[in-house]
Amino acid sequence: MKIASNPIKAIKLGTLGFVLSLGLLPLPSSALDGSIFRAEAFGSCTIGMRTDPIGETAELYLSTGGPTQWAGGSIFFLASTAIRTPMTVAALEACGAVSGITGLAQNGADGTFASDDYIGVSFEATDVGSGDRFDYEFALAGATATMTVITMTPVVVTPPTPGGGGATPPVATSELATQFQNARANSLLREQPDLIGHLSGKARGSFDANVTRGLGSLKFSNAGELPVWFHFSAAWSESSGRETTYALGAVGAHQKINSDLIVGGMLQFDYAETVDGSSDIDGSGWLFGPYFVAKLPEQPLYFEGRALYGRTSNSVSGGAFDTDRMLAQFKVTGEIDRDQTRLFPTMDVSYLVEDQDAFGTVAAQRSTITQVELGLGFEHSIASQKGLTLVGGVYAVQSDTDNANSALSPEFDGSRGRIELGLNRRLANNGQLGIDGFYDGIGADGFESFGVSFGFDLRF
Repeated sequence: MKIASNPIKAIKLGTLGFVLSLGLLPLPSSALDGSIFRAEAFGSCTIGMRTDPIGETAELYLSTGGPTQWAGGSIFFLASTAIRTPMTVAALEACGAVSGITGLAQNGADGTFASDDYIGVSFEATDVGSGDRFDYEFALAGATATMTVITMTPVVVTPPTPGGGGATPPVATSELATQFQNARANSLLREQPDLIGHLSGKARGSFDANVTRGLGSLKFSNAGELPVWFHFSAAWSESSGRETTYALGAVGAHQKINSDLIVGGMLQFDYAETVDGSSDIDGSGWLFGPYFVAKLPEQPLYFEGRALYGRTSNSVSGGAFDTDRMLAQFKVTGEIDRDQTRLFPTMDVSYLVEDQDAFGTVAAQRSTITQVELGLGFEHSIASQKGLTLVGGVYAVQSDTDNANSALSPEFDGSRGRIELGLNRRLANNGQLGIDGFYDGIGADGFESFGVSFGFDLRF
């Protein structure tokens, strides 16, 4: 499921914030008379759910900017049942979020306010953003512990094999494998260890942990001036019944050719898992290859590059499959000192290709991600506050994903901007406390991510 293209807009508070997404989100109350108000964007419209214990009112409605429509054509209002205009296929499709609605079913106010246990609407439709079919449901459910229900479940289609020779695995299995590979590839690129510090001498051993509600990350690495190094990072999240985990470990060794060049090799292992309702897919793999770090003589301009090759083994409900993958990355970073401010212009180009072997009757697939990032980071020491540093940056990202032999659209393709801003406090024990915020998605339609993180970094 590609949240960024879903008609119900997900607001992600970054890698270290709260995430509002799709799924089952219980809001405890005593019955339908519990106090609930929730509004969800649905294309250009809003689907609202409300219960009011004081006025004994309960309703689920579609606000279109024109005449409002209600689930089942009735609501509870002041402890009585009131007749309203029911939802229609035409009105739902006019919101621009979905098309091809079938099986529209809706239920309004039944019985009494205290005893009614369900007000809702459900239907099957095509998500306009992705072109995939989903079963949708919006409801107030439960007579003893009312909850809002907002679900968007992929429709599993089992088409006949050409010639009438039985059936193929569910189409969703192929798409699930592609989604998983895309997400893992982006995590792999994001968690790659920095190499320039091994030549500049600025990389030190560190332990960094960030944990908040339903989300967390962990990073650990040894001192960068050593010829043998290791790096470990992990990130996990849980939201609306969907759990994701990614971990990457790397070990490397290099030889210093001269003061401006080191050459070495690294071995990486990673693990990824996604659990979403009844869907469970996981995989582990490795990558191996050479790297280099170079510096322009007499200038604080650094270059790093790596070329890695590896394989993965994966398990999904529809079977097991292997992939081959290749990662190439080149990065240039400079440093400009301006009194108490340091600027870091950066260019980072990454390319990753992954070839999935055929399994069962699922065809072989290739996924390719090309990403270019240009940015300017900064650090500014606040003179009046010893040990306090303002950090941040502005970045432009161009991302292109190609899923050959798959109809699945990537979560995001194209250009976007990202800004970062934070404040770090250096502690006496080589530790550092930090608060960081970011906004990602400037200039991009259908993609938005922002959030705030609090972290502790211990260097040794």
